[in-house]
Formats: sequence, C-alpha cells, structure tokens
Amino acid sequence: VAFKNLWADHADAISLVYSGTGALKTDFTRTGKRTIGGILADGANSAMRYVKNNFFDGQRQDSFDLFLGNYKVNPLASSPFDGTQRPLRFFLLPSGLILGLVMLLATLLMFHYSSSYYVIALAFWSILVVVSFRGILHYGTDFVDRPRLVKWNQLVPESDHFNEKPVQIFAEDLKNK
Repeated sequence: VAFKNLWADHADAISLVYSGTGALKTDFTRTGKRTIGGILADGANSAMRYVKNNFFDGQRQDSFDLFLGNYKVNPLASSPFDGTQRPLRFFLLPSGLILGLVMLLATLLMFHYSSSYYVIALAFWSILVVVSFRGILHYGTDFVDRPRLVKWNQLVPESDHFNEKPVQIFAEDLKNK
C-alpha cells in the first residue's frame, strides 16, 4: 500500500510540473479500484488541462524549450517577446460574453416592472452574447497562448524524411540480402 501511494504521489508531482494538474487515474493506482470520485476528479483534471494547455501554457513551454536547449539565445537578435501586445478584441470579446451572460441571467431572474423593458433587455443582452461568442469563434487563434521562443514549424521534420524507406533491422531481412 505504501508503494502504491508513493507511486501515485510521484505521478502527481511529475504531472503537476508537466501539465499543471495532478495525474489521472490515481484512485486506481492507490486502491486498485476505479471509483466514481476518481472518474469525476479525472474529468475535472482533463477539463483544467484543456484550458491550461490552450490558454495559459505558452510561457511554460518557453521555459522548457530554453531549459532543454531547443532555443539558443542570440544576444544580437531582438527578444522574441518584443511586440507582444495583443489586439483589443482579446479583451473585449470575452468581457462582452461574460457581461452579456451575467446580465442575461439577471434579466431572466429579476422582478419585471414592465414587459417592454424586459423584452428590450433580453434582446440586447442576447445579441451581445451571440456577437461576442461568434467573435471568439472567428478569432479563436488569438486566444491561444502560443510559445514564442520555438515556433511550431521549427519542430516539424523536413518533408523529404517522410518519403524515405524505413531501415530493416530484422534478422530474416539480413539473411535475404
């Protein structure tokens, strides 16, 4: 039992460094049984990983790239972090969506003094929610926190490597030659 707990704690520590959340399926590692609480915790961890990896992980990946030597610092080049001002829509669209949802909910729940005000308020906040949501979908890549040190296309192997024939390493293939 102590070894299983040590193993699960170690998995949590490594996963926390790499993904920002605890390891998945540690309930099974600790007890040997899959529990409803463990499934719910894994679902919450998976949702948190999705949010962190898409919206908050760029600087973490930059630190890994710098530490592992994937990025070589050139003292003569300008900083990759210069000119990182995000467009105004990066702040306005999520703010409009949150404000619209809160006010739409408040309008639905509040005491209604007049039906005309109620209809106008519902229409206004609904339009704000729809426009903000469509804007977020349209400009979705602006909301992703990408690494700035190593670009994704620098990590993709050259295209001619995919066309090479794989090397045969089995003994029977060596006999036929």
